[in-house]
Amino acid sequence: MGAANPHLKYFEGNRYGYDVHEVTPRRFSAHMRVIADRRDPASPVTTLTTFHVDRGRTGSYEDPATKNSPAQWRREQ
Repeated sequence: MGAANPHLKYFEGNRYGYDVHEVTPRRFSAHMRVIADRRDPASPVTTLTTFHVDRGRTGSYEDPATKNSPAQWRREQ
């Protein structure tokens, strides 16, 4: 996955979910949320990982609090 897509920093394709974007004057954050069981309407949703882009800093980085989350592929920074 990573070799074919050098722009990717993180990939987890075995789960279903969505992203929540948070925008402030200082930072853009993308929280990757996943659903434990997509067939169960009461299934819990958790944050798999979060990436940030800080104002005045080039590029994105993974939040240290979620850095050890499971991934099929992760580009080491």
